[in-house]
Amino acid sequence: SYPGIARVGLETVIPAGPNALAYGEAVLAVLRAGGLPDRVAVFAFDTLSLWCSAFAYEISAIRTGEVDKAQIEARSREIGSYMAARPAQFPNLLGVGQLLSEATAEERFEFALDVFLAGLVSVFKPRRPAKD
Repeated sequence: SYPGIARVGLETVIPAGPNALAYGEAVLAVLRAGGLPDRVAVFAFDTLSLWCSAFAYEISAIRTGEVDKAQIEARSREIGSYMAARPAQFPNLLGVGQLLSEATAEERFEFALDVFLAGLVSVFKPRRPAKD
């Protein structure tokens, strides 16, 4: 385990080490083999990379103690109190606030990945290799 490694992924604007290049090659190979046009494959790769890095950073910051769980809980209570005093201004956030706080990191990750993949499938028709 390498605490703080997720931060490196976010702070490195253009990852170019051997592992980053191997990762990029592998992901693009899957996306292109799945029939995505090159431009879409590149954008999907970039989006997935940024999203996964951000998700990993959030989880890592909590697990390593970089962000204190007690501070998160206190801040959540402050935000909840602020919104509760202004129900007409925040009816939607107040209406779903419990769902937001109950969702696990894994549930949020899986949901986002499912939506991302479903979007790619629904918007872009895969290229089919020509049959011999």
